[in-house]
Amino acid sequence: MNASATTARTSCVLRRGGHEASYLPSAAAHTFFHEWLGQQRNLSRHTVKSYRDTWRLFLRFASNYHRLPIVELSLSDLNASVVLAFLQYIEKERKVSIGTRNCRLAALHAFFAFVAHREPTAVAQCAEIARIPTKKNSRPAMCYLEADEVAEILKQPHRSKIEGQRDHVLLAFLYNTGARIQEALDVTPAAIRFESPAQVELFGKGRVCFIKHTPSFLKQLRE
Repeated sequence: MNASATTARTSCVLRRGGHEASYLPSAAAHTFFHEWLGQQRNLSRHTVKSYRDTWRLFLRFASNYHRLPIVELSLSDLNASVVLAFLQYIEKERKVSIGTRNCRLAALHAFFAFVAHREPTAVAQCAEIARIPTKKNSRPAMCYLEADEVAEILKQPHRSKIEGQRDHVLLAFLYNTGARIQEALDVTPAAIRFESPAQVELFGKGRVCFIKHTPSFLKQLRE
């Protein structure tokens, strides 16, 4: 297929109810996920996966909302009213938390901001979606364990078995480094330094690298 045919196909127009609505170009979604998020923004695979899951849910919802197959949805079908209805749906029907709701909205904001820079005729629609605010979420009081409570937890794994040794090391690692579970799972042998200064290299959210100095724990781990 030549370039002009490809352009004509991408710009295909559907007449529905006397109005014209351009199809949502598949190229836009491909560029957003594979080039914009992955290459230009260099976002983590976890963020890309979260955005992908959001769009899977959103397109299914929009398809049911308009009673149209997903392949027939146009960009104009994905307006602010549909986004608001989608957010209400995931809160009321899917029972997601406010935090998850805001994450879904962030994924939609990112895509329509991307579209606004590439499709001038959609700027007003994208701006309306961009004005949809995140919802405030009350934060619960911080809970923590006392040192003796942590010690009791660390005694629970049966260290006479290999599984118990594994569980003990993981729990002790989380306590001594303050790492999130995903940060701990991402640690490689190369990230652990046993020689002085003993330290562990962790990658947090946004792939921010930070160093945890835990000489006493690493000494026990090596032994």
